[in-house]
Amino acid sequence: MKRIAYFSLILASVAFLFTACGDDKKKEESSTPTTEENTQTEESSSSSEEKSDVIEIVGNDQMKYDKTEITVKAGEEVTILFKSVGELPAEAMSHDLVVLDQGTTAQEFGMEAAKAGSLKEMSDEQKESVIVATDMLSAGQEQEITFTLEEPGKYEYVCTFPGHFASMQGVITAE
Repeated sequence: MKRIAYFSLILASVAFLFTACGDDKKKEESSTPTTEENTQTEESSSSSEEKSDVIEIVGNDQMKYDKTEITVKAGEEVTILFKSVGELPAEAMSHDLVVLDQGTTAQEFGMEAAKAGSLKEMSDEQKESVIVATDMLSAGQEQEITFTLEEPGKYEYVCTFPGHFASMQGVITAE
């Protein structure tokens, strides 16, 4: 009985330390892109909307995009610079950014990608609703994608790394 109590105390301590360390990483990662790497974010400090030539979006170890709402002009070229940041290994935490056609939800598409194993393993028919996608990026990698949303409306975007679609999604509004 004493062993169980001792083991429970150790587990609780480890969980506490893990949580405390995780919060520091969140603070570091959330401040790094704003102050050192992303001058566009500084210009619109509290806004989640970007209206400029290049829109930067960051994916992190907490399975979050730093921007979940973006507004662009319909019919104009859009460039997104997607960056993956963090410290976890690629096998455990990689990200992509997949922009979907109107009428396709991030939730539905994410579940289909999870069933297939990855975006690359999805059938051509399943990928018909993809407007553009980055490669799967590990921490420290970045990729730029350029595309045009011809019609006004809402276009969802999502990460297709297994399980990430539940928390890594956003919406591009083309006006």
